[in-house]
Amino acid sequence: MTRTPNWPTNMIGYNGLTSYGSASYWVPKMLSDGHGRRVVGATLGTRNRNLAVVASHSPGHTYAILVNNGGAMVKTTVKLVGLRGGAMGGTATVLSGNPAAQNSLTQPNLVSPKTTGLSSPVAELRSATRSRATP
Repeated sequence: MTRTPNWPTNMIGYNGLTSYGSASYWVPKMLSDGHGRRVVGATLGTRNRNLAVVASHSPGHTYAILVNNGGAMVKTTVKLVGLRGGAMGGTATVLSGNPAAQNSLTQPNLVSPKTTGLSSPVAELRSATRSRATP
């Protein structure tokens, strides 16, 4: 038995007044929100065994998910193939924060998604991504 409800594997930490999502919460949340109805082709601009990409499309939305399972930041380009007319603008959501950090009740956003706008039209997504190792 433990005296704290906030083990590193818990997805949500809470007390009687507030709550926060851990990195263990944000990763599946982002993956479940970012998918379309059909898979489209996607390629990476680098050969790195720690990177994986999958892209999907629904009417009006194209999603590209890039996962870095390594311990170092990697710069790469994601090219989407098979979209009629390409993708126009959009947003990029990145799980941001120090890979060694852990969210808490007093600091709930040390590791959290950050969304930025993309220029239009989007032919390629350029990204520097760093993995987050869960302690």
